[in-house]
Amino acid sequence: MTTDCDRSSRITFPHLDCWKEIDSETTGLIRSGQIGSDLLHRGVTGANIRVIQTWFSPSKEEQAKAVAMAIKDVQTYIDEHGLVETNDDESEKPIFRKPGFEGIKSFNEMEQAFSQFIRERRDGKRLNRAQMGTMVGLHETIFARYERAFSKLQATRLIHLSEILDFSPIEMIHSAAPHFFGDSQKEADDKLKLILSVLNMPPATASNLLNLVEGLTRERGQSSEEKER
Repeated sequence: MTTDCDRSSRITFPHLDCWKEIDSETTGLIRSGQIGSDLLHRGVTGANIRVIQTWFSPSKEEQAKAVAMAIKDVQTYIDEHGLVETNDDESEKPIFRKPGFEGIKSFNEMEQAFSQFIRERRDGKRLNRAQMGTMVGLHETIFARYERAFSKLQATRLIHLSEILDFSPIEMIHSAAPHFFGDSQKEADDKLKLILSVLNMPPATASNLLNLVEGLTRERGQSSEEKER
C-alpha cells in the first residue's frame, strides 16, 4: 500500500483486482467499520471491501501486544485502587473487591443487610407485606422474597422502595457497605448522619454550607502549597 499525503489524499491498494484508488475519507470509513452503501456509491465493490478490511485488520502480533498492554493496565488499576482478589459464591471466577474495616462482605451478606433494612423500615412505618405489595405492584409472597433475600434487589426496585418507605438510598448502602463512608463504624455512622442532615437542610442553608466547605478546602490547599515551597 502506498500513500502520498503531500501530493494527494488518495490511497492505492495494489493487491485489488483493479488497482483501485480510494480517497482518504473513504479509507477512514473503512477503518471505522462504516462500510455500507456509502462505499458502494464511491465505486468500491463488496469483494474489494473485504480485501481492504483484511488489509487494515491488526496482525496477530499486534493483537497479542494489545492484550498484554490491557492486562498490564488492569493490574496497574487494581494496585492503584487497593483492590484484592477474592472469591464469592455468586461468581465462578475470582473477583476483585475493596476491603473495608469489616473485611470483605460477600454478596449474599450484603443482600441480607438490604433485606433486614427493608424489613425494619416497613415495620417502622407500620405496614404489612400485603400493603407493601399493593404499592410495589407485587403479590405479598413475591415481596416477601425481597425481605428474605431470596430475590435480589435491582437498583430500580431499591429506588422505588425508598420512595414508598421514605428513606434515602444512601442509608441502604450504608447498611450493607459502611466502608464507603469511613475507616471505622463510628466514622461511617457520623458521616451518614452528616449526609442526611445536609439532605434535610433548606436550600439556602445547604448553599451557605457548601460555600463554607469550599472555602475551607481552598485554604487547606493553599496552606499545603506554601509548606511545599
